[in-house]
Amino acid sequence: MSGCTALTKLSCYNNLLRILDVSGYTVLTELDCSNNKLTALNVSGCMALTDLRCYDNLLRVLDVSGCPKLDFLNCSSNPLGTLRLKTGQSIKSITDNDDCSSVEWIEFIPYNTELEYVD
Repeated sequence: MSGCTALTKLSCYNNLLRILDVSGYTVLTELDCSNNKLTALNVSGCMALTDLRCYDNLLRVLDVSGCPKLDFLNCSSNPLGTLRLKTGQSIKSITDNDDCSSVEWIEFIPYNTELEYVD
């Protein structure tokens, strides 16, 4: 997807994508890549991203520490082992209700004071 850095919304759900790299898409605000076969998702440098829906994939690690404005994250139905967040993120809602027991590590770098809801 190189050269599409002016995208503000991207919906690529219900496909067979295995890898998605939108790193550096600084004006992207919404990404729905749910119901694919993703094993890798790179959202680093997505400075405007507020809504990420990446549920129903094969993600083991999800690093959203490079998305300072992220407010909503739905990462349910993934075999997540690590979820990486960063201090200063405005994230208020994390949904991982299907496979939450598989999450071994939620890493707040160093902690998150804005989080209001985890399911």
